[in-house]
Amino acid sequence: MTHAYQNRSGVRYMTNGLKVYYVPWKPFLMQNTLPTFFGTLPITRTILIREKISLVHGHQAFSTLCHEALMHARTTDHSLYGFSDVGSIHMNKVLQFTLADVTQAICVSHTSKENTVLRSGLPPEKVYVIPNAVDMAMFTPAPERLSRDEIVIVVLSRLVYRKGADLLIEVIPEVCRLYPNVRFIVGGDGPKRVRLEEMREKHSLQDRVDRLGAVPHAKIRYYSPEEEIALGPACWLWDYLRRSGASGFLLPLSGGADSSSVAAIVGSMCQLVVKEIANGDKQIKADAIRIGHYTDGQFPTDSKEFAKRFFYTIFMGSENSSEDTTTWAKVLADEIGSWHLNVTIDGVVSSLISLFQTLTGKCPRYKVDGGSNIENLGLQNIQARVRMVLAFMLASLLPWVHNKHGFYLVLGSSNVDEGLRGYLTKYDCSSADINPIGSISKMDLRTFFKWAAVHLGYSSLAEIEAAPPTAELEPIRSNYSQLDEVDMGMTYEQLLVYGRLRKIFRCGPLSMFKSYSPEDNRFDLRQFLYNVRWPYQFRKIDELVNELNGDTVALTKSTDGEKVNVTADGGMGVVAAGSGDPRAGF
Repeated sequence: MTHAYQNRSGVRYMTNGLKVYYVPWKPFLMQNTLPTFFGTLPITRTILIREKISLVHGHQAFSTLCHEALMHARTTDHSLYGFSDVGSIHMNKVLQFTLADVTQAICVSHTSKENTVLRSGLPPEKVYVIPNAVDMAMFTPAPERLSRDEIVIVVLSRLVYRKGADLLIEVIPEVCRLYPNVRFIVGGDGPKRVRLEEMREKHSLQDRVDRLGAVPHAKIRYYSPEEEIALGPACWLWDYLRRSGASGFLLPLSGGADSSSVAAIVGSMCQLVVKEIANGDKQIKADAIRIGHYTDGQFPTDSKEFAKRFFYTIFMGSENSSEDTTTWAKVLADEIGSWHLNVTIDGVVSSLISLFQTLTGKCPRYKVDGGSNIENLGLQNIQARVRMVLAFMLASLLPWVHNKHGFYLVLGSSNVDEGLRGYLTKYDCSSADINPIGSISKMDLRTFFKWAAVHLGYSSLAEIEAAPPTAELEPIRSNYSQLDEVDMGMTYEQLLVYGRLRKIFRCGPLSMFKSYSPEDNRFDLRQFLYNVRWPYQFRKIDELVNELNGDTVALTKSTDGEKVNVTADGGMGVVAAGSGDPRAGF
């Protein structure tokens, strides 16, 4: 619903089923209608009832139609306003009046929420955050690569006060003064354009502040999450490799999803290096010649040939490894071009078990063979630690075998979800020099696999992605196969929500409280790592424990004292303080 535009009023049907009401009120200033408070009530009420509207979004705090509609509905906010100038003081008073009786408000960011709470006086628990959505299919990467010698800051926004244009104009000269290699690109237009031009002239920044004016959405390019995974860590790995003086990378490649994603990222790095050499980048060419030990004027022209010179993968199989993972590791290594080894660690593991039996007189068994949880976990950790020791031994000595100087960097492959959950076998893939996927969730890696199978040319990733995740540390039986999600007691989809609660909603010990069983706690070290001198949250956890009632926990809302029973099989523990409902947006 909007006001009339020139002769356009009434109802119009747009593409994709969009229905627009042009109410017969014409604007008189800055595309705003004359404020009447209740003048639009009859037509607004008619539209809301006719269309069976359950949620009204009032766009833009200066819109009089917005405020009048909110008198009969609820609100969202996405703009930032100050507190000192006359316009802001006036609009903040109007906002307080409009939102005086609302039960909930929605903002598009945590910064916007903080600003809205301060302006309107609403209690923080009434204000929720739902971020703006972006259709990534509409945006593609830029075809040209920007210079590596400068930092480019891109700003795309309407140049108006509520979008922070005044702050931008004040910040640019200071940033340019402190950092000579910074350049700004500003896209957008608006009333603050004149001030931006004046700032450029005053500080002689014409060559460091490019103004594009209004930019169509079709010309704005973004990387998709899959492309960010392929390109971001790849560039970081290359920079780490060329600066560290290492002779290459060594990756324990299990044939599972995590280690395979790291291998694919290194493969992406090799493809980028070859591409940039072909584009004439002399620095990358010189680094590649040094790392790949090229002579007689040769340099990388094929990514697989280049990978063979510095990337080493090793499959450390055991009696618990399947034929599938053995094959996938070999096929993926061939697709990328790595120097691949296939070894068996059963002999080393058997020797350690025999030594233990000699010392104690007891022989541990897996759980599937009648052993206890302690025996089962101990046998898994033996395999993990053997792999860690062998990986670092090879990384140290293989350069000597290949008549190279330096060392190989060991790559880890533990995703962020497992780190948050504490699902890490001691000293296995979590022990390495660097971990390219340490901040990436399992679900994002799965989508990356599907993308990389097509765009990077590593077709085996599609099969690896479809397989259920397993550590392959326990024996495979006809009626039993070890699965990560069963071990954790959580699915990776649930872990994705878990990560959002911990990171985005900033949940601490109390907000993340759950009634774990002792078995669930075997990998969870948070209770040992948190500062025990934090009294409030641990006192509240103790109170919740004392209120346990069978399979439910009686939780008290801080606002009205009402008690709510939350079940242990999926109910949320405690709403994050000051963050709204953690389930919002899921």
